[in-house]
Amino acid sequence: MRINQQTTPSIVLPVDHSTQRQKNESSEHWAGKAAIVFHLQSQPDYEGQIETEKKVEDLIADVRCTFSKCPEEWPERLVIEVQTPRSRKNIQARTRRHLRFGYAVCWVFTSSATEERREAEDAMREYMSETPSFGVVAPDDSELQFGSPVTTTNYSDDLLSIPFTELYIPTYHRYRTAFDHGDFSYEDEQVSLITISNQLWVSWRVGEDGQRTLPERAPWTDSELSQAFLTDELNRSGPVRGPP
Repeated sequence: MRINQQTTPSIVLPVDHSTQRQKNESSEHWAGKAAIVFHLQSQPDYEGQIETEKKVEDLIADVRCTFSKCPEEWPERLVIEVQTPRSRKNIQARTRRHLRFGYAVCWVFTSSATEERREAEDAMREYMSETPSFGVVAPDDSELQFGSPVTTTNYSDDLLSIPFTELYIPTYHRYRTAFDHGDFSYEDEQVSLITISNQLWVSWRVGEDGQRTLPERAPWTDSELSQAFLTDELNRSGPVRGPP
């Protein structure tokens, strides 16, 4: 899922004035976000949900897309984050959290944030299997480049996995009875970890067709669970599914 920045043409486009401007949001950030929304909504190659200021985990994504139709090289679930010189987003941490919830990430920098874009690409280089290529948006100059999305296939890091992060439930879902944390590898098996009524349950994969057992109580104590994550005995193999 690679968008080649060198072959993606600059796009002449206005901004979508229906895009809501958030309190304390700079005009530069809003214009970049609105230009991206206008382009995606006006092109016949894209269909689906294209929304601004929507939650992924407990993060607020600038643009959150769930495409039913998109170019072959694009991920169907995509977050686009706009960066200006005033932005204070931790790119690595935010990328990791979006990916955990199944969203690839395009980082797009305004034209005044050229140095910040280069620094971000350099910082992300050690975590990616290909050279990072972030995008540029400059509505006044009729320029929009999305760059290459960061995906689970080209990104990895050495941050420790712990239950607090891997089994984190977003605040707006904590009233739910059940929350599916996604698939994990454990002793050469695939398991789903599910919180039900504040207790951890496991569903074991029993067939290549994805069939699984009914949930049963997790076999680990809290300390055993932490140790399994820390030693990579238990590691994520699929995104968070959320409430069933």
